[in-house]
Amino acid sequence: MNLTELAVKTVYWFFLYGFIGWGVEVVYAAVKTHKLVNRGFLCGPICPIYSFGMVGLIYSVSLIPLPDSGSMSAVAIFFIGMILTTAIELVGGWALFKIYHIRWWDYSNMKFNLGGYICPQFSLLWGLGSVLMIKVIHPLLARGSSPMPFNIMLIVDVVLLVLFVVDVAASTAAAIGLNKYLREIDELRAKLRVTSAGHRRHDRRHDSGRAEAAAGPGQAGGPRERRRAARRADDPCGCPAREADCRRARPPWYPPSAARLP
Repeated sequence: MNLTELAVKTVYWFFLYGFIGWGVEVVYAAVKTHKLVNRGFLCGPICPIYSFGMVGLIYSVSLIPLPDSGSMSAVAIFFIGMILTTAIELVGGWALFKIYHIRWWDYSNMKFNLGGYICPQFSLLWGLGSVLMIKVIHPLLARGSSPMPFNIMLIVDVVLLVLFVVDVAASTAAAIGLNKYLREIDELRAKLRVTSAGHRRHDRRHDSGRAEAAAGPGQAGGPRERRRAARRADDPCGCPAREADCRRARPPWYPPSAARLP
């Protein structure tokens, strides 16, 4: 197999397993949520993370020297698949979140997860799935695609690749627009919180002023004002009712600042 045939075959496996992975995700979501949901981050029916995972697994297994039996053991495929798919899931999940600020999967509720991107429970599941794909599914699909002429496979790959590039560009533009819209909503929400807090402070000051006004002269709306009123009541010269009596009891030469009743 020359380099061109290898590239055409690789692109073919990429789209085939991306479509299969998308179908598995849709079925899983339908069983879990009882409704059809597009589980991919693209508009088309493809999950590229399954594409990269399976293509990487196929070539990883093929590059490792086989034992004398001519077949790699299921245990070796399990560990290769588990490590490879977990690494792709970690890098892919992190990259998608940094670019689009959206999580397409989240393992935060699983024990021993790493940032919600990977967890040991699903890593074991990917290892078992790798054994099933390499030992059973891939040989069946490889035999089914062998009769396809090379020229037809090349045309199919080119058409799918063009659609894939357009889909990626459109989905990226939509995600960027969504992120901008969400940022504007967050900024508006923050401004509303600041305005609401200012209104609450103004209302509290207004209510306090009304309470003091309603208390009337000689009464106070707060503890400090009540203490001042009590001191004024204890001071005879400070009492408005006896102010005139105090002035009559003082001789003209008596300094006003020192006026006190005996």
